[in-house]
Amino acid sequence: MAFPRLYAAVAVVLLIGSLSIVGVLAITGPDRDFTFKTATGKLLQFQCRNQCRASAGHLQRHINEKANTDVYYLQGPGNTLLVIDVD
Repeated sequence: MAFPRLYAAVAVVLLIGSLSIVGVLAITGPDRDFTFKTATGKLLQFQCRNQCRASAGHLQRHINEKANTDVYYLQGPGNTLLVIDVD
């Protein structure tokens, strides 16, 4: 090995890069989709995509406290409900 420091630096950069990508994918993944049951018993399935500012922790707190939750969304193709924000 002629350049051990160079190889070590490249390995560190690759490690940090791969961990960053995994972290970003975990945060913006489809697991932020959620379903709410309305007062009439109807289930509404919401899709939280890139523009969504909903926080899983915030939603869980609303559920735990049985608080009213406002969901701001757009109706997408195929009658999907695309979330913009949740308060």
